[in-house]
Amino acid sequence: MKGIQGNQIRNLFLDEKDEVLIIAPFIKVGALKLLIADIPEDTKVRCVTRWLTGDVAAGVSDPEIIYILEERGNYSLELVNNLHAKLYVAGSKCLVGSSNISKHGLGEASDSNIELLVETETLNPHVSLLLDEIEQNKLSATFEMAEQLLQIPKNSAVFLEVLSEEHIWIPHSRRPQFSYKLYCNPPVENISRSDKILLQDIIEANLPPSLSVNQFNNKIRSLLGKIPVAKIILDDPKDTIITFSDVHEHFDKLVDSEFSSKDLWLSFVNWMSYFFSDEVVEDEKVEIVLRRASLLI
Repeated sequence: MKGIQGNQIRNLFLDEKDEVLIIAPFIKVGALKLLIADIPEDTKVRCVTRWLTGDVAAGVSDPEIIYILEERGNYSLELVNNLHAKLYVAGSKCLVGSSNISKHGLGEASDSNIELLVETETLNPHVSLLLDEIEQNKLSATFEMAEQLLQIPKNSAVFLEVLSEEHIWIPHSRRPQFSYKLYCNPPVENISRSDKILLQDIIEANLPPSLSVNQFNNKIRSLLGKIPVAKIILDDPKDTIITFSDVHEHFDKLVDSEFSSKDLWLSFVNWMSYFFSDEVVEDEKVEIVLRRASLLI
């Protein structure tokens, strides 16, 4: 079954002799195979996509595409972590729109998405700007990155909310000191409950693979800093003391079947005091609180 958007892209690529360019944040193995099946071997296939832990866990992106492209040969695969654009290029002609490389995105599933691809040219200033941004931010994908991501459990519905722009990340584990180790080497089997909770936190953080420890720490600090309670603490230059009784209403909104608002507060305290040890400290004199560190130095 071949759909409208899939046919548009295949027709665009049909007579290209040098290179075709596929830019999409989500690329699935089956859809990519269909899309490149008729491209001559002498024509280079260049793919630009993104690989994030939450995307892979949600089942919307397949790191396995690197093996498909390697088997084909004459390719390049690059990553741009904040990619959202969809663009397909052959020579000076291109298609821009909403379609990702999935059977639903290409109109090749029985319940396909409603999508749009519009013809334009690479001389279009908006397209030129996009291509320049990609050149400045691209990173070559590696087999090591793919293998790291392939250890992550796939198609778990709980992770679909990660893809929402309104999603605010909140950790559930109380073991932030082990987060980078688990990020680098996700357990494949015999996962303890504590590791499972921590792995879920890492996946929901939606991080790219192969971050250095400093890059990882900065990403986590950025995510923690977006939590409203964290912003109160970090934005106040004075010695601010926050207790659970002060913020329980905020955490009450985040509870689920496994974790109470107090559980989430205690996890939040651990992550904040670990990743912002230069700015906040944990105090247990009366009850666990977070406070500005400046007056304690």
